[in-house]
Amino acid sequence: MTLITPARNRVFISYAHKDGMDFTRRLAFALEMYMDVFWDKELQAGDYPQELQDQIEKRDYFIFVMTHYSVASEWCQEELEIAKKSNRVIVPICIEKDKTDNKNFVDENLVTYVKGKEDPTYTYGNFVDDFEVGFRCITKMMLGTAYSSWEYLANNNNYNHAEPDSLPSAITKGYIPCLIVKQLASWLFAEKLWDILKIEFENANPIFAVAGHPRTASGFKKIGDDLLKTASQLRNAGFAKTTTDWMNQIIEFYQQLGILKDSQHPEAGRLMSQIIYDIYKHLEDDSVASRKASDVIAWRTYFHFDVYEKLRELITYYANTSRRLY
Repeated sequence: MTLITPARNRVFISYAHKDGMDFTRRLAFALEMYMDVFWDKELQAGDYPQELQDQIEKRDYFIFVMTHYSVASEWCQEELEIAKKSNRVIVPICIEKDKTDNKNFVDENLVTYVKGKEDPTYTYGNFVDDFEVGFRCITKMMLGTAYSSWEYLANNNNYNHAEPDSLPSAITKGYIPCLIVKQLASWLFAEKLWDILKIEFENANPIFAVAGHPRTASGFKKIGDDLLKTASQLRNAGFAKTTTDWMNQIIEFYQQLGILKDSQHPEAGRLMSQIIYDIYKHLEDDSVASRKASDVIAWRTYFHFDVYEKLRELITYYANTSRRLY
């Protein structure tokens, strides 16, 4: 399987470390779903680094996080001037309550540079009351579409694959961070997949005895090899080959997922969707004669629910800790 990553719009985020660091961490993580993001994570002093100037000049957009310190910062003003001279599209952001000077600052410094000037509602991205509202505003300004950040998916309990706004659809479209998708895949391997296989082994005729609880791809690979060896001795090679071929396919997808960069969200989503699909398809495979009808009903009933409830749990966790991810 060849995975192609399309070129993405590039953005530079300018902010003051003293009062904009936490917000910028969160914003950068959310924007990485849709754009190539650069922000200076280290507090620096002295002359303005050439590296930062180069980054501003080669970016498509320049986000200016307006805070008390950034508006007054000589460093931030230097970045703003470079963006102006480079004709970057400037997207100002307001994050503080009761800051009436934000609008004046935009009018005095950025009014001729803000994309969407013809629409007064997009004068700047307002994150004061609701991160999601501000996020949709700035993605509309930069990308032409009001995208949502991934955090809202924690409240999505629609598990219908056929519906575009469902959680499965969000995985397939790459709306969920690669980091979270990898965590979901690890849980799926270590918990759900083993539960499925263990029952199959116990109900096979003759029974396959498997020791331990594999929690990695290599662990499952070893079980598959042992299964084929044992099956050939017990003359149950048909069951063993069907199960092992399926396991190897899932392992291949899982290993591809593991080597992705944490910014490759669409690729991770496609691989995760395929893993979920293949496991569920295996659950419906009538050729696996070792299954009991009651087991099949339980798997079919709870598999998707368990997977997407776990995903919502992971989204909630990372949403609450996103400020510490960078």
